[in-house]
Amino acid sequence: MSKTFATTIYENRLLEALLGRVERDLEIEHLWKTDKVRQKQYIRKEMEECYNDPIYFIQNFLYTDKNPWFFSDRIQTLVPYLLFDYQIETIDKFMECIEKRQNAFMEKSRQMGVSWLLCAFSLWGWLFHDWKILFLSQKEDFVDKIGDMQSLFQKIRFMTSELPVWMLPPTFDIDKHMPRLRIYKPKGYGTWSITGESANTNAGTGGTYRFVFCDEFSKMDNAKTINTAIQATTGTIIYNGTPFGKFCEHYRMRTLAIKGAFPLIRLHWSLNPMYTAEWYADKTKWMLPEQIAQELEIN
Repeated sequence: MSKTFATTIYENRLLEALLGRVERDLEIEHLWKTDKVRQKQYIRKEMEECYNDPIYFIQNFLYTDKNPWFFSDRIQTLVPYLLFDYQIETIDKFMECIEKRQNAFMEKSRQMGVSWLLCAFSLWGWLFHDWKILFLSQKEDFVDKIGDMQSLFQKIRFMTSELPVWMLPPTFDIDKHMPRLRIYKPKGYGTWSITGESANTNAGTGGTYRFVFCDEFSKMDNAKTINTAIQATTGTIIYNGTPFGKFCEHYRMRTLAIKGAFPLIRLHWSLNPMYTAEWYADKTKWMLPEQIAQELEIN
């Protein structure tokens, strides 16, 4: 816990990234007025880069919302999504699991940005590769509550709303094509969608998916039934959650991952460079030891 985080340096990186995006948009606008052939070439190159690399897409086109605990008033509400090393490594592991058609088990400290990361990755897969994806969480509102950034789908709407118009399918409309619990493309521009469900007894029983994301799997009431059902619908299940005791389906899948049945992705809070000794002290000053173990220490 002796590490430090250079907030000013990181904020400068964010501002530089923001300036670079503004300059890119102005260049595309200028080419539209002066040389439409070059503009099409420019856009085609950017689309190809994004198609081939989810990390390029995220770091050059996506935004997250500002966390006032970390950022000063220099930073606007829209924050360029710049990935930390552990997040880049996590995306690489997601890709590997999907390509090999194997599951992934994620155990993490609280507030490691996994939901944002998975939503960004899913947006890339749906937009550029027409993936069909299923999101499951403990409650339906956790999957999607329109207007609430805590829900998974609202994060995707937020990121999509800030994309350049030329990156989205023609006639795409967020209100029409991103209704509650479903995200799809206009007719003629893709056949698959991102859908969401609560952890109900019938969750995941229909359809086939490129991958299924089980968010807060440790707290799902019907985790064993759901896990059995979705095994037949996809080659890749991403189990995500903080520890919640040993007597649950989450712990059983963790045991299988430890034994090598599929990859174990461990995201301890210390991997996040923003989480310093000062952050840890502030975070834990009112927490009980068992809360610290469960929420932060992955114990």
